[in-house]
Order: sequence, then structure tokens, then C-alpha cells
Amino acid sequence: PIYTQGDGTMYIYDIKQSAWTSKPTPNQPTFGRQLHTATLLPDGWIIMIDGFFSSDIEQLNVYDTKTNQWTNIVWVATKNGVISPISFHSATLLPNNQSILIYGGVNQTGYQYSGLA
Repeated sequence: PIYTQGDGTMYIYDIKQSAWTSKPTPNQPTFGRQLHTATLLPDGWIIMIDGFFSSDIEQLNVYDTKTNQWTNIVWVATKNGVISPISFHSATLLPNNQSILIYGGVNQTGYQYSGLA
């Protein structure tokens, strides 16, 4: 598991050692977040979607576990639009390993999503 606290510090939990350690990473987000999702891809990337800091975060960050680097991805609007910013949602990698299914969540105005993205 990975955890980012209020100052953006990233912590990794070692299951075998039953211990948390902080891990400095280049380009890491400058703020922590909560109520986001983190989805591991087969290539070792972790996709962190939206969440909440002092207000909703409209941001997708990618952490590359092989290079220890963060990258901020700009949302690209699609024909159906983008559900963003969002928190309290779920995100699951689909079996094709090409898409992440986002379900539910709440936006900054309190609107509760009940559909899929």
C-alpha cells in the first residue's frame, strides 16, 4: 500500500516487515490527498485519480515504481465528458489492462455520481 499525507510525503507499507517507510520521489505532488484511488497497472505504474485536499483535486498522477518518478497527466475530455474532480469513487483495472473503470463518487458540489465512467 502507498499513502500520501498532507504534505505530499509518500509512505510505502512493507507487508513482510510490517513497517511503513517514507520514500522521497522526484516530481511528487506538492500536496497530500485523501478519498482518491490508486490503481496498479501491469507495467508497474500506479494511477492516482483525483481525491480531496482542502478542496476537490482535479488531477491524475502517475507513479512509476521502476523509475521512482511521478508524472502529472492533464485530463483529456472525451465525447462523454470527464467526471472530474471527484472523490469517494472506486477505480478498477479492467481485464483488458487498457482501461480503468471509475464508479460512483461525489463532486465538489456534493453531486453523487451513480454511474460508470
